[in-house]
Amino acid sequence: MVRPRIAYAGVPGAYAEIACHTFRPDHDPIGRPGFAEAIAAVEAGQVEMAAIPTRNTVAGPVPGVADLLDNPALQVVGENDLDIAVHCLGLTGVSLDAIDTVRSHPVALRQCGEFLARHDWREIEDVNTAVAAMTVHNCDERHCAVLASERTAQLYGLEILVRDVQDRRENRTSFAFVVRA
Repeated sequence: MVRPRIAYAGVPGAYAEIACHTFRPDHDPIGRPGFAEAIAAVEAGQVEMAAIPTRNTVAGPVPGVADLLDNPALQVVGENDLDIAVHCLGLTGVSLDAIDTVRSHPVALRQCGEFLARHDWREIEDVNTAVAAMTVHNCDERHCAVLASERTAQLYGLEILVRDVQDRRENRTSFAFVVRA
C-alpha cells in the first residue's frame, strides 16, 4: 500500500520533519527547499499534504508564511504545537571556546537570543536548522556551531555542546497541515 506523502521545508532533522513524524506518522515526509516549495508540491499534487510552521511562542510569527497560506487553492486541515528544544551543536571534538560563528534558521536564532547574547559569535541565517547542520558537517566547519534539534545532531554526526539554549523552557512551534482545497 502506498502511503500518503507530506512535504516540509528542509532536509531530514528539520523541526518540520519532526512535526511530520509526530503528528502525521502515517505519511512519508518529503523535504523541499523552502516553505513556498512545500506549498507548491501540494498545489501540484506531488504530495497530499504539507507541514508548515506558522508561529513560535518565543520568536512569534514565521515570516512570509501567512501570505503563503492565504491561498484559496489551499485548506488548513489541522494545526498542532510541537515542543521545541534547541541545542547548540558542533563537530565532534570541538569545544565551545573554539566557536566564532553560529548557523541556523532565523526563527531558531531568535528563540535563543539570551544564549547568543553571551557569545560574541557571527550569526549566519540558513534556510533551515537541519540545512545548517548539514553544511557544518559537509564543510567540516570546526569554528561553527549550529542551533538545531537532537535528531539533527544524530543525523549529521554532531555533538551537543550545550543543551536547551532556547530562551524559554516552554518553547513551541505551531504547524499548520495544508491540503488542496
